[in-house]
Amino acid sequence: MDSNYKYYALYMAFMFIVNLLVVAAPVLALYGQDGASKAIYTAYVPFCHQLPSRSLCIINSPEHGVYIDDCVKEDTKPIDRYTYSDSRGTEYAFAVCARDMPLYLMMFIAGLAYPLMRRIDTTKTCLLYTSPSPRDLSTSRM
Repeated sequence: MDSNYKYYALYMAFMFIVNLLVVAAPVLALYGQDGASKAIYTAYVPFCHQLPSRSLCIINSPEHGVYIDDCVKEDTKPIDRYTYSDSRGTEYAFAVCARDMPLYLMMFIAGLAYPLMRRIDTTKTCLLYTSPSPRDLSTSRM
């Protein structure tokens, strides 16, 4: 296998895991796996502010079941840093805020689309085309 294919496969595996863990953190917390979910949340701290006012939550509502909505409403009270409670039920925040989720998802989608636009074996710029710009990284914690 050509080294360019190895880099592409490594990038795609990494971005898949990054996106999977963003969703896995609240799902694990929902099912009582607090240790694993806290480890994921902690791993994402350097990359996102994780403010509840800018985040989405998986909400476990006794009346409406499980659904996704904004974390903070008028009567929201924190249980811990990533878990909240209000009139809707118990809420579990995603590992990154609502602004960062599309960034990571588009990095994965761009990687999927890359082979449709360019040949992987003829270029060494796959990571350059599918990675965030320095401006994206510098403004992600605002």
